[in-house]
Amino acid sequence: MSKLKRNVSIYNIYYMLQYVWGFKDKDLFENVDFSKELVSDRFLWEILYVNLKKLERYGIKKGYKEIDEIGTNIRGKINFQNSVKSNLMTLMKLEYGYDIFDEDIIDNKIIKATINLLNNEIKLSEDNKSKNLKKDIILFKNKFLSNITDIKLDKKIFNTYNYTRDNVFGYLYKIILLTCHFIFLFRLPRENDFDDVINKIGIKSDQDWGIFFEEFIIGFYRYHHREIILNINVGRENSSWNLQGNKKYLPVLKTDLIINIKSINSKIVYECKFGYGGALNKNKKFHSSHLYQIYSYIMNMKKNNEKITGVLLYAEVNDQMFERYEWNGIEIYVITVNLNQTAEKINRMLIGILNDMIQNNSI
Repeated sequence: MSKLKRNVSIYNIYYMLQYVWGFKDKDLFENVDFSKELVSDRFLWEILYVNLKKLERYGIKKGYKEIDEIGTNIRGKINFQNSVKSNLMTLMKLEYGYDIFDEDIIDNKIIKATINLLNNEIKLSEDNKSKNLKKDIILFKNKFLSNITDIKLDKKIFNTYNYTRDNVFGYLYKIILLTCHFIFLFRLPRENDFDDVINKIGIKSDQDWGIFFEEFIIGFYRYHHREIILNINVGRENSSWNLQGNKKYLPVLKTDLIINIKSINSKIVYECKFGYGGALNKNKKFHSSHLYQIYSYIMNMKKNNEKITGVLLYAEVNDQMFERYEWNGIEIYVITVNLNQTAEKINRMLIGILNDMIQNNSI
């Protein structure tokens, strides 16, 4: 495994995952005790505890669930097909189904199952802080989840769960359910199990790492762009070559990320790179193919008086680099972001990139 991959901590994987999954809670790590280990047992307990404390103010939510019964006191909708197959009519009975508004829904089942998983598989030390942490979570389960059906967590549950956030209550549940998903994926990580842990979230190759980094950057700017400048769109955009002739054989220009600032007719084109030994090749020079790539995007996407700035953004764990180049009104930045620093520093770094461009009149 490369030095870059090995030095991206589990904490930062979780931090990045929230953006990749399309969600970020600014207060998620409030009061969480970080250690210098790859991952601590208490960390898994604490990330759930932080969010359950918020839920205590509201109580657990209810939802509709379907009940199927057989009998003579019909409620709801009759299932004639099953009733005929089971010869229920000869017994003067029918199969029927109806909905009830109840707390015993999949959301709460996942939360209870996650607490049980932690209690059974993730053992805490005997210090007072750990004891109180475990006690508070178990008290939450006993107070709010005692009547919830026990289930066993598996990948299918999380893959099919619909993470809605249509109100404050749904927003809070999304935090908690994503946290439960994370705990399920990372419940037994140790340093020599790092490859297996990463595989569980679908990162199995260098290409997967690149996609993961790219989706993190997109999710980050989609969430934080209002902290930088208003009235912008964040996403991907395809373009074609500004060449005369048969375009049948020309590939589509697919960008990793475009920040479109319509109010000032400007675009920032990001090309995200994970791996490649960092921003510099073995000769301590920038990768020429990457420079050609971002330059081609700029030249072929530029329309009328539109201002386009290119950014080559490299994932790094050591060297910090912020270089700016200009030629004939075209600007290209080569920037590294250190993924081995705290989440707070990564936030400041990525927000600072755009702020620096604004100050340098790049956009």
